[in-house]
Amino acid sequence: MLVKRIRNSIDEKFEKWLRRRIPASSSITLSQKRVFIFPSKAGFFFGGTLAASFVGGINYANSLILALTFFLSSVFVVSILHTFRNLSGLTIASGTVEPCFAGESAVFYVELCRHGSRTYEGIHLFWEGGAEGRADLVDLTEVSVPMFLPANQRGLFRPGRLRIETKFPVGLLRAWSWIDLDVSCYIYPQPVKNEYITNDGVGVDEGPVTNPNGSDDFVGHQQYQTGDSLNHVDWKILARGQPLYTKSFVSHGDDETWLDWANYPGLDVEMRLSYLCFWVLRLSEKNRVFGLRIPGNPIGPNCGNVHKMQCLQMLATYNTRINSQTQTHSHSHSQTVDKT
Repeated sequence: MLVKRIRNSIDEKFEKWLRRRIPASSSITLSQKRVFIFPSKAGFFFGGTLAASFVGGINYANSLILALTFFLSSVFVVSILHTFRNLSGLTIASGTVEPCFAGESAVFYVELCRHGSRTYEGIHLFWEGGAEGRADLVDLTEVSVPMFLPANQRGLFRPGRLRIETKFPVGLLRAWSWIDLDVSCYIYPQPVKNEYITNDGVGVDEGPVTNPNGSDDFVGHQQYQTGDSLNHVDWKILARGQPLYTKSFVSHGDDETWLDWANYPGLDVEMRLSYLCFWVLRLSEKNRVFGLRIPGNPIGPNCGNVHKMQCLQMLATYNTRINSQTQTHSHSHSQTVDKT
């Protein structure tokens, strides 16, 4: 327990220092104070080998070994400058974001840009829990790197700080930086197919489009059953000696449809959100006018892509905090591209 507290305290102090040194920004150009450099594992092994060679050269008074040791040492020193220059001056900016549903992978695009004639090779990008990204800026001045991050929980997802590093050109040193691109992404509830539940508790497959017991449009005949209205009896068919039939009519419901939280009693929060998410997508696909009622902030009837995104974002953030790998920064607005 004591070790854990000490470790948490060190992490908090380091994060505060990092926020002061490299504050959050949607675009960051790496300068001297934002790039850190240290020998890699291969560099430590290389340094140990040089030390052993130097001691051996002195003990045996072997000038050839000493000359090789000094030459390799100069290579190590020069590689410090070249490894540092392979990050220094590079501009990293947040690009577009592709939101996703819970259980899928969100895509964050990171834009890399070089200035002047300087080139950059072997650039690696890492977000905790996600796949590695790689880029070279030799022939191109700008490149967009897609970063895939698993999103297991709905909400407003912040990936935290991005680690950008390089070991170019010889792999003896590692230069890196921790940057916060101040980007976020909506993770929508996973849609689950279900019947539409009307306000009177009736479940239908495609929403309240028609009322089969209406009186607007004639749709066909059905065999007479006890209790059917005599006003709907087709007397002309009876007059021709055929069995007694009644006429069937339907009434079209209102163009406005309400997706109501209260129509799914007995289900937990996540399942209700998944059910509502399914109908937001279905009705938006059909360009239907609909509204969304959830506790706290209902959304009035409307249609179109903007309305769909508003409903999906409301479902994603219902009764939840920002879902992030690091929650040291405040809420920020993200650029989003419609994926659904």
